[in-house]
Amino acid sequence: MNKAIETAVKEWADTIVDVIGVDEITETLYDCLTDAGVYALIEVEVQSDLKDDMYAIGGAFDPSDPFNEIALTFYFSSEIENGLVINDEWLTEFCREVVNVAIHEYRHWQQDQIRGDTLVTTAYRHADNRDQRYLGDSDEVDAYAIGIAYTLKDAVGTEAALDILRYSATPKETLSADLVRYADVFTSRHAVYRRLVKKVAMHLTAT
Repeated sequence: MNKAIETAVKEWADTIVDVIGVDEITETLYDCLTDAGVYALIEVEVQSDLKDDMYAIGGAFDPSDPFNEIALTFYFSSEIENGLVINDEWLTEFCREVVNVAIHEYRHWQQDQIRGDTLVTTAYRHADNRDQRYLGDSDEVDAYAIGIAYTLKDAVGTEAALDILRYSATPKETLSADLVRYADVFTSRHAVYRRLVKKVAMHLTAT
C-alpha cells in the first residue's frame, strides 16, 4: 500500500503545471488517493504567518471516526489564494512530504485494523517531557519509522539511507526532519532512538 500511495501522489504531481491552487489539492489529490485505496479527508487552511515556509502538512487518524478515514490538512501561506507559482524542485519536496504524512497516518489505520476492539496501551512510560511521551509511544515509533524510511529512500536511495543511519550519530544534515526530531528529543544513544533506527532500517531493506 505504501508504494500505491507514493505512485498516486507522484501521478497527481504530473498533472500540475506551474501553478497550484486550493481546488487541485482538495479535489484532484483526493481522487488520486482514493484510486490507490486510501480514503482521506483533505482540507486546506490559509495561514498568513507561514510566509517563507509556504506550507505545512498535518495528519491524523481517529479510530472512532465512523468513516474510517485518515485526515490530511494542508496549511498554506496566503499566496495560495491567487495560486502558488511552483517549480519542479518545490513539487518534488511537497510530494515527498505528502507521501510521508499519508504513510504515517495509514500506518495508524493499519494498527487499528490489526487490533480491532482490543484495547492496547502503547504509551512510553519513562518520558521526561511531553515530546518524549508522544514520540516514545510505540505506535508513533512504528509510524514515524516507516515514513522516515520512505523519505530517505526517495531522496538518496537505500544504501545511502542506511549509511545515514549507521554513521550519523546526530543526524542534523539528513533529509528527514522527523529523524532529526527524534535525535533532538531523545539523543542518539537513547533506547527509543535506537529502536526507531532499527525499524527504519527494517523498512529500508524490506522487499
